[in-house]
Amino acid sequence: MTDYSYERIKTMRENIAPSDKTVRLSVFGYILVIISIVGFFGYYLPSEDATFWQWGLTFSTGLALLTPKNKHVPRKKRIRVLVFDLVYFLLLLVFALFKMPYGINLLALTIIGAILIVPLLNESLGVWKKE
Repeated sequence: MTDYSYERIKTMRENIAPSDKTVRLSVFGYILVIISIVGFFGYYLPSEDATFWQWGLTFSTGLALLTPKNKHVPRKKRIRVLVFDLVYFLLLLVFALFKMPYGINLLALTIIGAILIVPLLNESLGVWKKE
């Protein structure tokens, strides 16, 4: 007879590897967050005739695409992954707030934000960890 106790189901659920779709959605979510921050600080703020709704919608869509990865994060690591994501978003905002000529701050934000996607996904989903 199979044992389906709460602890066994919880352990089985934590050991499920993330699918490729979850990884792709997470990467696309991080990219949408970067695009929304760069668009907001690079286009919306300097332009008088720009609208806000597309940057807010892009940001919220990026956050929504990041939520499936939390299903695969073990309960012990969820707070740490959430803190890493918040630090990531704050780091992007800090880069966006620096005023540099020719939009170098937005270029640095994009490059550093894209590079940090790999360690964030590796920490939360363990995609590239060697077993």
